[in-house]
Amino acid sequence: MCIRDRDYGFGQLLLNKITSSHFAGNPSSGRVLSKIGMKNEGFLKKHVCKHDRFEDLVVYGILRKEWKEENNSRG
Repeated sequence: MCIRDRDYGFGQLLLNKITSSHFAGNPSSGRVLSKIGMKNEGFLKKHVCKHDRFEDLVVYGILRKEWKEENNSRG
């Protein structure tokens, strides 16, 4: 997920919300999502199976309204 993807989703596809998630053991991915304006929305315990182990996910999201407010404050 990058800013260009987010702008395409809201600007061209007219989505109301975009979500993304990362494995709890990889906080670097969470920092990337935060940097592009996404907010931490929750934690899903043992949500996916990877290599025969269940892993926790951290979920992030951004609403069209938040995206518009951010774009208005930029310029």
